[in-house]
Amino acid sequence: MHQSPPNSIRAPSRRATAPRRAAAVLALGAVLCVGGLQLLLRGEPLRGRVEAALDSVAVDLNARITVGAIRPAGMWGIELVDLELRPHRVAPAAGDPRLVRIPRVVVYPALRELLAGRLALTRVVVEQPEISARVDPRGGSHADWISWLTHSVRRDAGAGGAGSGHDGVPTPVVEIIGGTAALDDPSGRIPSLGVRFESLTLDLHDPTWPIAGRVLIEGVGRGALSGSLAGSHTQLSLELLDDADLLPLLPAELPVRADARVQIGGVHVDWPPRLTFDDVRASRLSAAIPGLDGRPLEAFGADSLELVLRDAGVFANAVGVDLVFGGDALASLPIERVGVERAWATGATSAAIDLLDRDGNPAAVVIEHDPSTGRTAARATATAFDPAALVAVVGPVHGVTVGGRFSGSVGVGWAARSSHLDVDVDASAIDLSVNAPLLDSAPIDAMAAEVVARLSVDARTDLISLERTRIYLPEVGLFLVAEGLRDPARTVLDLHATLPRRDANALAASLPGAIGEAFDGFVFAGPLGFDGRVHIDSADPEQTVASLTLDADEFSVVQFGPRAPIDRLEDPDFIWEVHTFDGSSRRLGPGVEGWTALADLPPLTARAIVAAEDDRFWIHEGFDIAAINAALRANVDAGAVVRGGSTISQQVIKNLFLNHDRTLSRKLLEAFLTWQLEARVEKDTILAYYLNLAHWGPGVYGIRDASLAYYAHPPSQLTLRESAFLAAILPAPALFGEQYTQGMVSPSRRVKMRHVLENLHRAGLISDGTLRYQGDLVDRGVVSNTPPPPTLTPRGAPPVGPTTVGLLPMLPH
Repeated sequence: MHQSPPNSIRAPSRRATAPRRAAAVLALGAVLCVGGLQLLLRGEPLRGRVEAALDSVAVDLNARITVGAIRPAGMWGIELVDLELRPHRVAPAAGDPRLVRIPRVVVYPALRELLAGRLALTRVVVEQPEISARVDPRGGSHADWISWLTHSVRRDAGAGGAGSGHDGVPTPVVEIIGGTAALDDPSGRIPSLGVRFESLTLDLHDPTWPIAGRVLIEGVGRGALSGSLAGSHTQLSLELLDDADLLPLLPAELPVRADARVQIGGVHVDWPPRLTFDDVRASRLSAAIPGLDGRPLEAFGADSLELVLRDAGVFANAVGVDLVFGGDALASLPIERVGVERAWATGATSAAIDLLDRDGNPAAVVIEHDPSTGRTAARATATAFDPAALVAVVGPVHGVTVGGRFSGSVGVGWAARSSHLDVDVDASAIDLSVNAPLLDSAPIDAMAAEVVARLSVDARTDLISLERTRIYLPEVGLFLVAEGLRDPARTVLDLHATLPRRDANALAASLPGAIGEAFDGFVFAGPLGFDGRVHIDSADPEQTVASLTLDADEFSVVQFGPRAPIDRLEDPDFIWEVHTFDGSSRRLGPGVEGWTALADLPPLTARAIVAAEDDRFWIHEGFDIAAINAALRANVDAGAVVRGGSTISQQVIKNLFLNHDRTLSRKLLEAFLTWQLEARVEKDTILAYYLNLAHWGPGVYGIRDASLAYYAHPPSQLTLRESAFLAAILPAPALFGEQYTQGMVSPSRRVKMRHVLENLHRAGLISDGTLRYQGDLVDRGVVSNTPPPPTLTPRGAPPVGPTTVGLLPMLPH
């Protein structure tokens, strides 16, 4: 193979090699120049320039900056070693005012500015900074300096200073690599916070000083940080990247389940200190809430939760709150907003809660607590607010639940030092529903009401004062007024109920709930009104009195309803189905086989029972005011219900047409029907119904059953002592009847039987000799010549069958 000699290789043309040689020469020259400039510019003259720049920055920052060493780094960089920043006039609790320590900072100057004699930076790299901030709300901490700096930056930004250094020299981009930040409050009022930087970039060229990067928050996890540090709004936003439980970070231990969790979707940080948490969720809490027994807080949610640290205190604001309570069934309470503010110096706390019902109607609750006086005050105001969600959570209070739409205000004040409670109410309601066992066994609804009341309670002296209390039911036209005073030595209470006369049919149609339904089918004529008063004085029971004045001169019942056909009681063929105590039914009336008429009884049997139960039966008109007042006095004197004042007429109405609930509505209905019973029915007929209705023991109803069960003979053969015994056991026939089957007549029943005999004697119905003879047998417990039965067995007609007792369950046969 032919090879060309070495000297025959073609050399490049001169035109092609010239640029390459020129470039190589320029490159070598540039390297030499750079090296020379480094030696020139990064020697002692540059150190002095850097120190002067740091001093100028320190003056602007109102702080002291120290550097351990300044030396070259790389080709253009300048390394600052052990840089520390200590704000002036800061004395944290630990005694060290240092806020920032940075082991190494590398700055890169702008060559053009450097050649012009100015130190301008294009890039700053901060490695492993250590930031330790103490933010004691009581003052003297880094919080004061940070607040001052923030205001200064904002002021300068407003003047166009942000984004430029001294004399208009451009500012650099700052990169933070690694490092930590710790926030600590020596007072313990603010939770401690630790942050580790992964990487951060702060662009000081931009007027808003944008910052972006990633951090690791102690106990929370990783997050993407973004925001701005200058301009009119300083804000940092943190988007959490890990699913973290924040419950351990809370400043106080909460009595919750071990597996409870608190999570948030993001955090925003503003200055002055403001933390905003997005999408806050707490689950599996089961936290006990004071006053809500059996209703633990199971979950909590808020669209946002904001904490603001101010010079005077801390403010918390939550928006879009939803509380979920457990118990028998989950109940959710939505709250539009909750704001709480607490003053550092005084500890005074205020809270504002805004509620919206399902139709968007508002209610607001404001609570204020002043530690200096120990007084807590709360006031709720509302406009057509439906508290259904709140009622579902709270449940019955002393067995009472209330619904409807409320407007007005309710104020409560509690002074802890004096143990004094004040309550004032000025409110109205529409579509009012009240479920209260004291009022009615079924809810009373579709009402309107206006309430003005003031209650004062002194817990130390047990003094209760009720004043200026008025309830008005506009649809009914009824006014209720109450005033009273109670202390350990005395109870005084005045009740006044007024119903101005109005058309009776319109009145019946306006009555709410079951009491209104009871008048279905009734037709009235004329107006009706009344005025009732009750005065109670425990210190002087004899002054206890009740009175009722009817305005009924033009009133009459044209037609009775099917639930209370009083006008048919005189019908000899009348039959009625009665519901008994044990839930069974039995037929009753003159048309029923086994009916006992007064003519079928010995004359003294009915008289003995009247003497025991209602000795003024023949002269009163259905109500024995003297007996009612005597019962009131006895109950006031005993401090409990120990005596009733019902007449035989009232008991006939109750046992024939009503149930046995101890409710106000039943008593009112009983009063009206008793009034009409006395106006329409003869006394003998009323007494006959009573004797056939009366309960004389388990399954023993009526005088016929009683005579057969106790004495094994028909009622026509009852003796005086047998009749007196049946009269004496009526208050508690099950107890005393059981004792009798055991051959015992208690001393109290013997006394009662003798009183019956003495009443008959005073009425001239028995002689002195009869009183002595029969009284002696009674004193020895001899009731009958027939031995007591081993058990009480009903011998009358069998009941019709079981049924459910209601307010007015009885229907005509």
